[in-house]
Amino acid sequence: MRSCHRLLSCLGFTAAHLGEASVLSSSRLEACVNDGSQELSCEMKMVLTVTLEHGQQETETAQFLVREVKDEDERTRTLKKPWQVSWTKSKAFWRYPLRYVQDVNNKPTEGTIEVGWLTCNDNPKSNAEAITCNVAYLGGNRVQDSEGFCCGCDGADVVAGTATRASLDCGLFSWSDSAHCLNFDSLWYSVYEVDRPQIFYDV
Repeated sequence: MRSCHRLLSCLGFTAAHLGEASVLSSSRLEACVNDGSQELSCEMKMVLTVTLEHGQQETETAQFLVREVKDEDERTRTLKKPWQVSWTKSKAFWRYPLRYVQDVNNKPTEGTIEVGWLTCNDNPKSNAEAITCNVAYLGGNRVQDSEGFCCGCDGADVVAGTATRASLDCGLFSWSDSAHCLNFDSLWYSVYEVDRPQIFYDV
């Protein structure tokens, strides 16, 4: 990992380096422009850009011997008195932002309700009160296809004695329907996505 920092001075410098950290640096001598973003009382300023390698476990220190600087014409100027710049970086820590996705049920199951013949309603276009099963809602919105489905007796079941999904009584004079509903467990889990980490440390 690397982090970049910019140091400003009303003098100027570029750098050789020593110390415990791996450092890449560059510097330029620029004219001071008072654009209102900061208080400046100089004609020229030096901008030093430093990239400091860092790990997570140990603190790091770095020292810079500032000997030269390039001006706006790319000419190298040597300082009469070299400057020394040093800093210390604290241990870094990573924070992983969590983004909520949705809640999921622990163990949804199928439940059945036996109703009279031709009285089961699983029409998704019907309102919730008219549907035989209880429809599910998520975030105030009705969940698609949560109205379940209906099964019933027909002539073939009566003649052949075929077993139905809910073991309905399909006798000659006792037809019925069954509603197959989505039942939820009392335990729910919240699902989150882990985003890319953000790195924090003090310099």
